[in-house]
Amino acid sequence: MRVLGFLIVAFFMILGVIGLLAPHRLFAIAQFTTTPTGLYVVAAVRLGIGAVLLGVASRSKFPTILRVLGVLALLGGIATLFLGSERAHAIVNWIETFGTVLVRGFGVFALLMGSFIAYAISGKEVTARR
Repeated sequence: MRVLGFLIVAFFMILGVIGLLAPHRLFAIAQFTTTPTGLYVVAAVRLGIGAVLLGVASRSKFPTILRVLGVLALLGGIATLFLGSERAHAIVNWIETFGTVLVRGFGVFALLMGSFIAYAISGKEVTARR
């Protein structure tokens, strides 16, 4: 399960780097996510991320935080299924009105999340015995 956790870390890091260095590429991906098929793909990815975070939480340095993030990802995946392509398209259009600034902010957030998850699942801290 830990390997899946590091695949999620890689996913977040790749999204973050693309968001920072080539935000226009994320706009192209975002247009795909406004289609019915794209919404199902995004929902599946969010549900998968949530399930993996819940799975690795018990063996991490921050189990409570990873459980909360996992539940939020699961809820986001479920909400995505009910979003609809018109609303998803409206959200993407709204984000595009800000230009690349907001996308770069999402990129920084993705890098921070990936870094935190990598640290959290890298192994339990060893506490000193007295």
